[in-house]
Amino acid sequence: MPPILANLFWGLRYGALFALAFGVGIGLALLIQGAGAFASYHPSILELLLGGIGLWILGGLVVGLARPLARSSFGYLVLAALGGVFVASAVLIVVSGLSYFSVGTALLWGFLLGQRVWIARRSF
Repeated sequence: MPPILANLFWGLRYGALFALAFGVGIGLALLIQGAGAFASYHPSILELLLGGIGLWILGGLVVGLARPLARSSFGYLVLAALGGVFVASAVLIVVSGLSYFSVGTALLWGFLLGQRVWIARRSF
C-alpha cells in the first residue's frame, strides 16, 4: 500500500474513533439530561452531526495526510495545531452552533491546544 493511502487510513481510523467517542458523549448527555441537555446552546441535530462526527472524520483525514510532517519537531507542532483546529471547531459547533461559529476563535484555540500537545510530547 502506498504511504499516502496508509496515512489516510490511519487518519480515518483515528478520526472515526474520536467521532465515535464524541458521539457517545453527546448521546450520554442526552440520555442523562434529556432533551434539555443542549437547549441553552441551541444546536440542531444537523449541527451536532456535522460538528460531532463530520469534523472529527475530516480532521482525521487531513491530519493523516499531513502525518509525514511529524518527523521533525516543528512539523509535529504544525500537525498538532492542525489537529487542534479541528477539535476546537467541533467543540465550538456543538456548543454554539453554526450561527455563532468563529473561524478566528477556532484557529486560536486550535493553535493553543496543538501547542499544549507539542509541549506534552517534548516533556517525555
